[in-house]
Amino acid sequence: MLGYPLSVARDLPLTAVAFLNLQHAGVGRLKAMRRSADACATIWAFAYVKHKTDTWPTQAEYADYWRISERSAQREWAVFREAFPGEDSPERLARWMLSEMSARIEDQSSALTVTAPADLIPA
Repeated sequence: MLGYPLSVARDLPLTAVAFLNLQHAGVGRLKAMRRSADACATIWAFAYVKHKTDTWPTQAEYADYWRISERSAQREWAVFREAFPGEDSPERLARWMLSEMSARIEDQSSALTVTAPADLIPA
Protein backbone atom coordinates (compact mmCIF):
# COMPACT_ATOMS: atom_id res chain seq x y z
CA MET A 1 0.00 0.00 0.00
CA LEU A 2 1.13 3.49 -0.71
CA GLY A 3 2.26 5.86 2.02
CA TYR A 4 -0.72 8.20 2.35
CA PRO A 5 -1.19 10.21 5.54
CA LEU A 6 -3.22 8.20 8.03
CA SER A 7 -5.72 11.02 8.41
CA VAL A 8 -6.51 10.65 4.69
CA ALA A 9 -6.47 6.86 4.65
CA ARG A 10 -8.54 6.03 7.73
CA ASP A 11 -11.63 3.97 6.91
CA LEU A 12 -11.27 4.35 3.15
CA PRO A 13 -13.59 2.32 0.99
CA LEU A 14 -11.95 -0.16 -1.38
CA THR A 15 -12.87 2.09 -4.29
CA ALA A 16 -10.84 4.95 -2.80
CA VAL A 17 -7.83 2.71 -2.17
CA ALA A 18 -8.04 1.46 -5.77
CA PHE A 19 -8.37 5.02 -7.06
CA LEU A 20 -5.33 6.22 -5.10
CA ASN A 21 -3.28 3.22 -6.25
CA LEU A 22 -4.20 3.88 -9.87
CA GLN A 23 -3.44 7.59 -9.57
CA HIS A 24 -0.08 6.78 -8.01
CA ALA A 25 0.63 4.49 -11.00
CA GLY A 26 0.05 7.44 -13.33
CA VAL A 27 -3.50 6.71 -14.46
CA GLY A 28 -5.51 9.87 -15.12
CA ARG A 29 -8.35 10.88 -12.78
CA LEU A 30 -11.30 9.89 -14.94
CA LYS A 31 -9.78 6.59 -16.03
CA ALA A 32 -8.76 5.87 -12.42
CA MET A 33 -12.34 6.44 -11.24
CA ARG A 34 -13.69 4.03 -13.85
CA ARG A 35 -11.06 1.37 -13.22
CA SER A 36 -11.44 1.56 -9.44
CA ALA A 37 -15.18 0.99 -9.79
CA ASP A 38 -14.54 -1.85 -12.24
CA ALA A 39 -12.00 -3.46 -9.88
CA CYS A 40 -14.45 -3.33 -6.97
CA ALA A 41 -17.23 -4.68 -9.17
CA THR A 42 -14.99 -7.65 -9.94
CA ILE A 43 -14.40 -8.22 -6.22
CA TRP A 44 -18.16 -8.10 -5.63
CA ALA A 45 -18.87 -10.43 -8.56
CA PHE A 46 -16.32 -12.92 -7.24
CA ALA A 47 -17.84 -12.76 -3.74
CA TYR A 48 -21.33 -13.13 -5.19
CA VAL A 49 -20.38 -16.35 -7.01
CA LYS A 50 -19.10 -17.73 -3.69
CA HIS A 51 -22.30 -16.60 -1.98
CA LYS A 52 -24.47 -18.37 -4.57
CA THR A 53 -22.40 -21.54 -5.15
CA ASP A 54 -20.71 -21.91 -1.75
CA THR A 55 -17.32 -22.42 -3.42
CA TRP A 56 -14.59 -20.01 -4.44
CA PRO A 57 -14.53 -20.04 -8.24
CA THR A 58 -11.58 -20.39 -10.53
CA GLN A 59 -11.27 -17.72 -13.19
CA ALA A 60 -12.89 -20.11 -15.70
CA GLU A 61 -15.78 -20.86 -13.31
CA TYR A 62 -16.19 -17.13 -12.69
CA ALA A 63 -16.42 -16.52 -16.43
CA ASP A 64 -18.89 -19.37 -16.85
CA TYR A 65 -21.10 -18.15 -13.99
CA TRP A 66 -21.31 -14.62 -15.41
CA ARG A 67 -21.58 -15.91 -19.00
CA ILE A 68 -18.55 -14.00 -20.20
CA SER A 69 -15.55 -15.21 -22.12
CA GLU A 70 -12.48 -16.34 -20.24
CA ARG A 71 -10.64 -13.51 -22.01
CA SER A 72 -13.12 -10.99 -20.55
CA ALA A 73 -12.53 -12.46 -17.09
CA GLN A 74 -8.78 -12.16 -17.65
CA ARG A 75 -9.23 -8.48 -18.56
CA GLU A 76 -11.35 -7.88 -15.44
CA TRP A 77 -8.70 -9.50 -13.26
CA ALA A 78 -5.95 -7.47 -14.96
CA VAL A 79 -7.79 -4.25 -14.03
CA PHE A 80 -8.21 -5.62 -10.51
CA ARG A 81 -4.45 -6.32 -10.22
CA GLU A 82 -3.65 -2.85 -11.55
CA ALA A 83 -5.92 -1.28 -8.92
CA PHE A 84 -4.65 -3.54 -6.12
CA PRO A 85 -0.96 -4.20 -6.79
CA GLY A 86 0.32 -7.21 -4.92
CA GLU A 87 -2.99 -9.07 -5.12
CA ASP A 88 -3.00 -12.02 -7.54
CA SER A 89 -6.74 -12.59 -7.59
CA PRO A 90 -9.84 -11.00 -6.10
CA GLU A 91 -10.34 -13.86 -3.63
CA ARG A 92 -8.72 -12.31 -0.53
CA LEU A 93 -10.60 -9.03 -0.92
CA ALA A 94 -13.79 -10.90 -1.82
CA ARG A 95 -13.48 -12.81 1.46
CA TRP A 96 -13.08 -9.45 3.21
CA MET A 97 -16.07 -8.02 1.37
CA LEU A 98 -18.25 -10.99 2.34
CA SER A 99 -17.20 -10.68 5.98
CA GLU A 100 -18.01 -6.97 5.97
CA MET A 101 -21.27 -7.01 4.06
CA SER A 102 -22.62 -10.55 3.88
CA ALA A 103 -26.16 -9.39 4.58
CA ARG A 104 -25.93 -6.87 1.73
CA ILE A 105 -24.14 -9.04 -0.86
CA GLU A 106 -27.25 -9.14 -3.05
CA ASP A 107 -26.93 -5.36 -3.52
CA GLN A 108 -24.13 -4.83 -6.03
CA SER A 109 -23.85 -1.11 -5.22
CA SER A 110 -22.63 -1.95 -1.71
CA ALA A 111 -19.32 -3.01 -3.31
CA LEU A 112 -18.55 0.66 -3.80
CA THR A 113 -18.81 1.52 -0.11
CA VAL A 114 -17.24 -1.40 1.76
CA THR A 115 -14.31 -0.27 3.89
CA ALA A 116 -10.86 -1.52 2.89
CA PRO A 117 -9.11 -4.11 5.07
CA ALA A 118 -6.62 -2.74 7.57
CA ASP A 119 -3.58 -4.09 5.72
CA LEU A 120 -4.41 -1.90 2.73
CA ILE A 121 -4.50 1.21 4.93
CA PRO A 122 -1.03 2.70 5.47
CA ALA A 123 0.46 2.73 8.93
